[in-house]
Amino acid sequence: MKPREDEIVSGSLPRVLTLLSVPLMVQSGVLIGNQIIDAFWLGHYSGPALAAVGLCLPVVNLLFGVHAGLYTAVQVTVSQRLGDDDLEGVRRAVFNGVVIMFLAGVLMGLVVWWAAPLIFDLLTDDDTVRSLATTYLRVIALGLAWNGVSDAFEAAYLGRGDSSVVMKVSVSALAANLVASPLFVFGVGWFPELGIAGAAAGTVAGYLGALAYVLAYTFRVSPRIKPGLADVGIDLREQREFVRVAAPVALEYPARHLVSVFVVGVVGNVASAAVLGTYTIVRRIVNLAAIPIVGLEQATQTVVGQNLGADRQGRSSRSVYVAAGIGIGILAVVGAVQLVFAAEILGLFVGDPGAEMLEFGVAGLRIMALAYLPIAVTQIAIAGFVGAGRTKVNLYVSVVGNWLVVLPVTGGLIYVLGYPTVSVFWATLAAKVVTAAVSVLWFHLDRPIRATTLTETPQ
Repeated sequence: MKPREDEIVSGSLPRVLTLLSVPLMVQSGVLIGNQIIDAFWLGHYSGPALAAVGLCLPVVNLLFGVHAGLYTAVQVTVSQRLGDDDLEGVRRAVFNGVVIMFLAGVLMGLVVWWAAPLIFDLLTDDDTVRSLATTYLRVIALGLAWNGVSDAFEAAYLGRGDSSVVMKVSVSALAANLVASPLFVFGVGWFPELGIAGAAAGTVAGYLGALAYVLAYTFRVSPRIKPGLADVGIDLREQREFVRVAAPVALEYPARHLVSVFVVGVVGNVASAAVLGTYTIVRRIVNLAAIPIVGLEQATQTVVGQNLGADRQGRSSRSVYVAAGIGIGILAVVGAVQLVFAAEILGLFVGDPGAEMLEFGVAGLRIMALAYLPIAVTQIAIAGFVGAGRTKVNLYVSVVGNWLVVLPVTGGLIYVLGYPTVSVFWATLAAKVVTAAVSVLWFHLDRPIRATTLTETPQ
């Protein structure tokens, strides 16, 4: 099911947010599955290949920060213009979104192809792993432009409020990757054995599968999104608006990941390999637990955007409160379960944890369970600003939490005061509480939500 377009600006907010967010929650799970496929097949192929993919993941995450920014820009622009019943503006936004995301993919692909050997020279001294990682990243670079095109259409559907299409696009990518990866990695039948290059080729096949589905759907089913000949034309003002909205998101992505890398480095420096592995597992569990709030966050952005486009500022603000209530309720249950059954949850991911791993992992899970409520509050409050096209708020709040809290508190507790390694989780909890307070205060002082001028169609 999906909400009718008029429901988003006039129907029951709990119903609309639920119908929008459930497919997005499924999509988040699918995206995690897509990330696991390469590791699964290469884990059965060779140890160095698996290590190389692990080395590539932070680099790939940084690359997709640019895509995430442009994706948000297209989503917000389409949602506001649909709320304003500006269908011509919607189609122009889709066309220009496709153009800028394709060109961004081409540019990133060229840079990655050239820079891959230099990047991995800095990250590892193992010649075999460095060579394999370079190969993997270069093959991924070949698909970035096509991934940009499918992401542009996907963002448009999310802005329209059709999150079921977004889910189906991701499922198409997963299906193509599931089929292609083992064929290319192991050389099944007449397919050549490509090893790690085959795993990357499977990922690119997933990009193409997603693109094929979204193009077929757009040109057969969805004329409101499909650009026509009258909409073809690069508008520089439109492109500047995309960059303005996208830039803070694209900057926030690497800024947040750099702090994460610092924290991992701290844990690896002061603790055993077993504790470092347990820290990674706890972070993965937290990411899985946060899937509902990610879907609800994206749904809130669409609802806020469309209602602002329809000049319903009061309803936009109410949608944030309703979404926050839903998110707090969901994560309160998740957090309570994690608090009580921390040891059992850890045991699902680690067959026989030793005493050191068990003590560290259980403490980490219980501390992070306390962070779920402020996480819900922060993400939904920020979604209100993002839906209004005011993505700088997201960047500022992220800088406060990561650079002004996590970074100094982690370093101070462990290196200055000599506290145990579990302090990294207390630092994260402190950051989540601070960012929740900042987000709520900012939202309260800035009510009703004010939009940028994305509803204006450039001439």
